[in-house]
Amino acid sequence: MSAVSKSDAAALLRWQVEMGADEAIGETPVNRFEAAPTPTAEAPQAGKEAPAPAQPPERPVPARPAASPQTIQAPRPLEPADQSVSTARQIAMGCNSLDELRSALEDFDQCPLKSTATNLVFADGNPDAGLMIVGEAPGADEDRQGLPF
Repeated sequence: MSAVSKSDAAALLRWQVEMGADEAIGETPVNRFEAAPTPTAEAPQAGKEAPAPAQPPERPVPARPAASPQTIQAPRPLEPADQSVSTARQIAMGCNSLDELRSALEDFDQCPLKSTATNLVFADGNPDAGLMIVGEAPGADEDRQGLPF
């Protein structure tokens, strides 16, 4: 990993604050993809007893109903909705720009959500930005405004 200059580090910090970061959790980054280190037991020293490990208090476990065989379903055959998804993917793969993709979405009538939506909520911001943030499906406010969060 290459070293980061002080000005680059300051710019990264300013960006994080602008994005809402208001707390530093640790001084060094943690790689969550590495395997966790295995804890090792320390031998008690002479004349000292090892403390007993703390036990969490017991909590009652609520009874759960047994699953019935009807809850397991076999794979279902291809449905019209699945065809719509396949069609939408094919159309999207044929688009070469955000404008083409927006136009394709405006013309796509195979999504039931379109019949209840007020506006197409497509994108907002600089299309040449180096970072894209994708949020959840649009809610009522986004639909009224036609803009994502």
